This record gives sequence, C-alpha cells and structure tokens, in this order.
Amino acid sequence: MKWTNESGYPWCRITPAESFFDHVVQHDTRPGNWRWKDVVAGLHKLDEDPRMDSERRYVAIVNDDAGLGETPGIGITPTLFCGCQLIHPGERVTSHRHNSVALYFIVQGTGELEVEGVTERYEPFSIMTCPAWHYHEWRADGDADTLMYVIHDMALHAYTRSLFWEEPKGQENIRHVVKGASHTWTATKPLEQSKTEAAKQMRDQGVPAK
Repeated sequence: MKWTNESGYPWCRITPAESFFDHVVQHDTRPGNWRWKDVVAGLHKLDEDPRMDSERRYVAIVNDDAGLGETPGIGITPTLFCGCQLIHPGERVTSHRHNSVALYFIVQGTGELEVEGVTERYEPFSIMTCPAWHYHEWRADGDADTLMYVIHDMALHAYTRSLFWEEPKGQENIRHVVKGASHTWTATKPLEQSKTEAAKQMRDQGVPAK
C-alpha cells in the first residue's frame, strides 16, 4: 500500500478541527444495574448450547453508553470489560495468557488458579488477580459450579488495537486480536480443533492454524 491518499483510500481523510472534536468528545455514560439472576440465566443458557464447545462459558456485561463514536460499548465502562464465567467441577481451563490485566471475584465454587507455576486455592468471595501476559490456568473442583466475575482492561486494549492473546499456551498461538485473527475467546482449543462457527469460517477461508 502506498503511503498516500492520491489513489483513493476512503478511510484516509483531512477534516476541520471542529468536525474532529465533534467525534472526540463523547456523550456521558449512564449508571447501570445488572441482576445476578439474569447473569446466571445467561450462563446456563450458554451451558445448554452444544455449539459453545468450550471448557469455560462467558457472558459479557455491557453498557452501550460506554462505546466510542458510533460503536456500541464493548465494556461495562469505556475502558473495562466485565463478564461472568462458569466452570463445572472437574473442568480445566488450560494455560493461556493475555496482555490485559484480570481481576477475579469468586461468587460460588472451589478450585485452583495457577499463575506462572504458583497455585492458589479459591473459595466463595475470594478475590484474585492475574497480571498482564502471565500464563494462568483454572481448575475447578468440589461439588458446585464455579461462578466468578471477571474484570479486564480489555476494552481499552481493544479500542487501541493493542489486544493480544495466546490461547492455548504456545508461541505459535499468539494472536493480535483484530477481526479475523481469532476464532474464539471462550475456548482455549486451537483452530483446527474448535467447533465454533467462527473457527469453521476461518478454516473455510484458508486461515492457517497457528
């Protein structure tokens, strides 16, 4: 690609400052309230969907006011992602990492979180963190499903196009998370093993399995 707009690149523009600042200045965000019963219902609905093919199930908690320009919100605030995750007893979310920082609040269940080889137990109301770009793995045990809130600065990374994942563990699985670069976020399976619709489309398009 030439570093010019002479040949016609419609995304390259020169705009008056007033028009520019009309886009820079965003509307305010309204407060939100998400009921726990609705969050859990959403998780169990995912759990019944065989297309998920995932050892973890996520619902995202989104405030559309937290978007950028005409893009609806991808977080609970303009910079923070909030979700809720379900892991069944005996399931293991294999080792992976991302360059977003993660904060976990355990609502229900018991098990272990291993971060860079160090393992800590969790129980209801435990608060745990995982620094950016640290390998981590979840192992749920006991009799109850693990339910947790997960907060990342992922929304900020997504808006700045600086989000990276490595799922599952392996240098060949490092992906710059922009459209077409990752087949799923909920399953830590490689592309050739994933049964998600996005994975099927990427295989049909001949995207190499990294």
